[in-house]
Amino acid sequence: MELHEQSLAHGVMHREHKEAHEEHMQWLDAMRRWKLEHRMILAKLEACIKMHEAELDLHAEVIEAHERHIERHDKAILGHEMGGSGLDHDWFGVQHQSLQNRHRVLREEHMALGNKHEEMISGLKGILACVAASV
Repeated sequence: MELHEQSLAHGVMHREHKEAHEEHMQWLDAMRRWKLEHRMILAKLEACIKMHEAELDLHAEVIEAHERHIERHDKAILGHEMGGSGLDHDWFGVQHQSLQNRHRVLREEHMALGNKHEEMISGLKGILACVAASV
């Protein structure tokens, strides 16, 4: 091979090396972007789960407060049965009806929250299955 042909071949090699380097940089940039997308999606998903858990915690607090109210009502009834005023009887009925109404509302809220939870878990399982199938 003559000197001219060698330098031409070297020039081609340098150009191809440069093109490969540029392509590698594009690939690395794309993978950095992809990893960032993964982290962003995971953070958003985690935030959604934490919001749902906060709803569960709040609902549990409301249930516990309702339970304490019922316990206080029960103790008051026992006190009444041991010699309270007859006038208190009507008040206990009103209070009891109020507790029953609140209980019905809590049941509806609990069922709605349970449905929301099942929907979320089903969606997460679907996402997990898709992701697991792609790796």
